[in-house]
Amino acid sequence: MASVDPVQFSFSGDSRNTLDTKNRISVPSKWDVPEETAFKVMPHPEHQCLVVMPPSEFTRFRDNAIVALPLERQANFLRLLGSRVETLKTDKQGRLSLGEKLCDKAGLSGEVKIIGCTERFEIWNPKAWDAFEASQEAIFKEAAISVGL
Repeated sequence: MASVDPVQFSFSGDSRNTLDTKNRISVPSKWDVPEETAFKVMPHPEHQCLVVMPPSEFTRFRDNAIVALPLERQANFLRLLGSRVETLKTDKQGRLSLGEKLCDKAGLSGEVKIIGCTERFEIWNPKAWDAFEASQEAIFKEAAISVGL
């Protein structure tokens, strides 16, 4: 099967999952991601989690960053970005093999929490997610009300 860019997907909701002994994680079946779907995966620069996005979303992110950054910072940003991102494909069982390096950078082992973020999703240590969510609840509530949710 050819690689698919899930640009049409909207990653929403959350789920708990467990990394297996080979650091593989099952993509939630509710997202209906076909086998051999490519994703760009990298550690989040601020939070202890992994960011997972379709190649088209990664390209949009990269292009927006280039436009936003001063010329003298672009090359170093792209150099570091390129060194941190990995391209992974789902296998026939809908799993991503994250590898030891990515899991170590995000503090992942055993149980994980997968968080849908519309065009991308994140993989968190459940305790880190719970702390983050608690710290952001008031900000989320205020923002949701201000945009008419």
